[in-house]
Amino acid sequence: MAMIITGNSSRDRGQSSSNELANICDRYGTSRFSPADFITQLNQNGIKSPADLVSRFCSSENMIGEGKNANIFLIPGIENYALRVPKRLSKVAFDRGTTEVLDPLPDLNLGQPVLKINSSFLIKRVNNALPFKVTREGLELYGKVSREQPGLTVAGQEIKDEALFYLCKVISMANQEGLFIDHQNPGNVLYNRSTGLFIPIDLRQRGLNPSQSGAATFNTSLEIASLLCGGQRNTLQATPDTLWLAKRVEKAAKKAGLAPGN
Repeated sequence: MAMIITGNSSRDRGQSSSNELANICDRYGTSRFSPADFITQLNQNGIKSPADLVSRFCSSENMIGEGKNANIFLIPGIENYALRVPKRLSKVAFDRGTTEVLDPLPDLNLGQPVLKINSSFLIKRVNNALPFKVTREGLELYGKVSREQPGLTVAGQEIKDEALFYLCKVISMANQEGLFIDHQNPGNVLYNRSTGLFIPIDLRQRGLNPSQSGAATFNTSLEIASLLCGGQRNTLQATPDTLWLAKRVEKAAKKAGLAPGN
C-alpha cells in the first residue's frame, strides 16, 4: 500500500522541530560558537593561538573536572569554554594544528566540543551547575566535587516534573542528531540550582546497533533514571528511591518522546 504524504507534512514537521528547539533554547539559553569571537577573547588574555591552550593551562591548579578518560581544565579569563584533555597525555608535545568540530546542536550549551586541538578539545563550559545524585531526600554532590566541598547538599530540594521533562527532551533531540549520553557516568548530568534544570553534557556519537537492522540506538528512560541515581550499570537496583525516580522519569520521557525503559 502506498503511503500518502500531504504537501505540508514535511514543512509541518520542520516547523514543529524548530518550535521545540526554540522552546529548549528559551529554557536553557543559546550559546553559539564563533571562531572569530573566540580568537578575540584569546588575544585579550594574551594568548596568540588556540594551539597554545593545552601547553599553558593543562595543570592541576586549572583542573575543574575528572572523567573516566579525560580531564577538564579551565582557561583563565575565558568563562564560556574549557579544555577536555585525554588522561593518556602525560606531557604536551604535539603539532599546532586546530580543526573546527561540527556541532549538531550549535544553539545549545551541553558541554559539546567545538574545536579539536590535536588529541584534545575545546568544549563549551557549563557554568553555575554541579553534578548531583538524586534521592528522595534531596540532591547530593558526589565525585571529586563532593570531596572538595563535603556536606554540600540540597536537602529537601524538590525535583520538578518540568526539570525531568526538559532533561528527557534535550536528550531526545540529541539522539535524533546521532548523539547519546553515557548513563554509566553520573558526571554527565549537572544540576543548576538557580534555574532548577538538569543539563546533560559530554554527548557523544553513537554507532549503529547491528541487532536493530541498522537503526541507531537511543537512550531510554531507564538509562536516564540510572544516570540520575548515580550511574548504575544496566539496570536499577529496586530500592524505594530508584523506583520512585524511575516512575517519574518514565512519565517525563514518554511526554518528551524519549524511548521507554526496558
